[in-house]
Amino acid sequence: MKAVAASIEPFRIGLRRPLITSRGALRHREGFILRLRSASGQCGAGEASPAYWLGDEDLRHTRISLETIVSAASGSSGLEALRTLLRDGSASLTPAAACALDTALLDLEARRRGVPVASLLGAVQISSTQLCALLGGETSHETADAAALAVARGYRCLKIKVGAPTIEDDERRVGAVRNRVGNDAAIRLDANRAWSFGDAQRALCRLARFEIEFIEEPLAEPSPAAIASLGNQSRVPIALDESIRCEQDLADFIVTGAADVIVLKAARIGGPTRAARIGQAASQAGMKVVVTDSIESDVGMAAAVHLAAAIATPGLAIGLGGASMLDRCRLGGGERPVRPLRPAIGLDVATGSEDDAHA
Repeated sequence: MKAVAASIEPFRIGLRRPLITSRGALRHREGFILRLRSASGQCGAGEASPAYWLGDEDLRHTRISLETIVSAASGSSGLEALRTLLRDGSASLTPAAACALDTALLDLEARRRGVPVASLLGAVQISSTQLCALLGGETSHETADAAALAVARGYRCLKIKVGAPTIEDDERRVGAVRNRVGNDAAIRLDANRAWSFGDAQRALCRLARFEIEFIEEPLAEPSPAAIASLGNQSRVPIALDESIRCEQDLADFIVTGAADVIVLKAARIGGPTRAARIGQAASQAGMKVVVTDSIESDVGMAAAVHLAAAIATPGLAIGLGGASMLDRCRLGGGERPVRPLRPAIGLDVATGSEDDAHA
């Protein structure tokens, strides 16, 4: 299985509702699918979809890195060259491109062995899990409508972007959602580094009454000491996301006991393999681990499910933003028997019935 062919497929998918973030409104999603085909005819797929609207790598750099992968695949050493590139190519591959390559190689290996990708990442027992819906909407009323629809579809965990334009607007938006869904769903928040320390203090004080599960990245300057100080003052648990890109980043926060939760996105970290190592280290340090996609297509969502099966803290919902946001996404919501038992990443991840959400 040395020879391999590689191809890149760009995509652009509209969002059902605009996603309002502290960096502006997102109305469509762009990214790439990397496909590998071995000499034996087996295929593996991975997704390269950086969160460019949050200041992560831009798509032009992602494409250049993916072309490096295609060039490496065309050589005589094939798969071995790709494994070497993934292992040693931190200077030439962006994190999202590395994620696509890692995922596609895992997919190929899982097919070869006839096992789920989750088992390659360390999963021992695979069981059902819950999904979290990412809410869009330009007004508090629209966001509350999206929340009600998500709960009606079976979701019991909702995520709201906060940090724009004012704390009062955030309070209205979160309050409208809590009033609409009552106690039927947990609510997570994501500020994407929107606030100064003082603003974060004020915001969390006002938002705590809505019984928030946790808030991701509240600080514009999230040093371990600052996160620890904010966490000690807040009733809302603090989660790290953008702040963790490698194992050393995590180690710096563990020393100060700075956060309660770590949120892992394979596209930001450089692939499921690296994310699994970081998640295992976080669990050993006593942190809760949540896995999310980056509002990705079926390929990225399926990879997130496999990663979550390996490392996520039991009972914490997987964040699959694309499932509720993307216009042509097929993955259903709510408490479903997500069973990554097929020997591939699982591109047929959803159909809609309670028993069909296979990953």
